[in-house]
Formats: sequence, structure tokens, C-alpha cells
Amino acid sequence: MLLSTKVKGKTHQGHAPEGGPLLALVGEPVVGDFMWMYDVLCVDGLRIQAYKHCETRAYLHLAEDGRAFVYVGGGVGDDDLADYQEAVPSRVLDAVLSPLWKVPLAAQPGQVRASRAALRRVRAREREVA
Repeated sequence: MLLSTKVKGKTHQGHAPEGGPLLALVGEPVVGDFMWMYDVLCVDGLRIQAYKHCETRAYLHLAEDGRAFVYVGGGVGDDDLADYQEAVPSRVLDAVLSPLWKVPLAAQPGQVRASRAALRRVRAREREVA
């Protein structure tokens, strides 16, 4: 589910991975299943971290304040800005993780259990603040 906030930003290949937003969202048992790829420097000053799941190859974009974003287009050329739209974190995380149990991948049973547990925790947190 997409939310109303839209931002424009440029991919920036930083040299210091920032794992804080990912760790805060998924927790220690699952954070190692992701690779930090790059950050996005947005025109409004927001910084979004891009993580790629090692098994599903899907991207998870998280702002430093914990909000989730999805890439919606643009940013093809070196100077082009890409468009990102805020989304419900559990929905984005579900799209990234659910291929582990929906598609025949080489995921280990423990990895699947930990990923499902992380998704349940995120959904529970969202219910608490709703």
C-alpha cells in the first residue's frame, strides 16, 4: 500500500554502509540476509538506504527515520532524479521476504522462520500505532 509522500533523489554510492534502519525494522536474525547497496540523497534532505535481499534479490528502501519507500521510476541517467513513494513498511517487507516461502528458492527453514517472525513483528508494531 503506497502512501501519499513522494520524494525525488539521486543514487549515491557511499562507502560506509548504514545498517541502522534495516536492523530496527527486521531485527538481528534477519539483517544478515540483506546486502547494503547504496543510499539515495533526496532533494528535501532525506536519505534513503537501499538494501537487497540475498536470496529473493528484491530491494528494500528505508529512510533513516524508519519509513519505507518504493522506487517508482526515473533516475536512469547520471544526473536524473529517481522517484520514490512512501509505503507501509510491512507491505514492502512482505513483498521482499514472501518469495522465500512462495517460490521454490534455496532458503533454509530457519531463514524462512526468522523472516516470517520479523514480518509478524513489523505488522504488530504497525497495529500498535494505528
